[in-house]
Amino acid sequence: MQKNECHDTVQVCQRGKTELNGIKKRNRASERGRSKDKNLDRLTGTLKRNVAEAGIASRLREKHSGTLFLCDVDHMKQINEHYGHQTGDECLKRSAQILSYMIGSNDILSRCGGDEFMIFMPGCQDVEEAEKICRRIQERFHSGERKEKNKVLLSMTVVWELQKKGNTYQTLFQRAW
Repeated sequence: MQKNECHDTVQVCQRGKTELNGIKKRNRASERGRSKDKNLDRLTGTLKRNVAEAGIASRLREKHSGTLFLCDVDHMKQINEHYGHQTGDECLKRSAQILSYMIGSNDILSRCGGDEFMIFMPGCQDVEEAEKICRRIQERFHSGERKEKNKVLLSMTVVWELQKKGNTYQTLFQRAW
């Protein structure tokens, strides 16, 4: 089986407060009228994992194709230990913000673990397109200056899996991971 992975160094987190412009607005379309407090991750403003899983499962039952991307912010334990949990939280917020700017209104973005995010893109239907999106994620995280003071250097690993006929959310997730 082909390993679908992008890995690169990124620099995105400033110590201190981070604005989360646009995350809640983008996720409202995915919520379909549900209470935002109940369905959004408190820290990042992205959908909670269970809400995203239900949305993805529903789309797969409706025969939507697409790609599941799993994004892991590496070395969060070391960041929390070295800079403190507040800085670690700001890194997660900023990561969520960047990812939210990269998705469309039909895509689903969720924080699915401590330092992990998932994106389901129903419009992404082939290997070339998935690789292109993976590169876009890398490039977007790379856009910060590398030597700027008060920045935390991160790395993010992105793995992906294309939806295959008959897959459930669980099989798609397991194959991606």
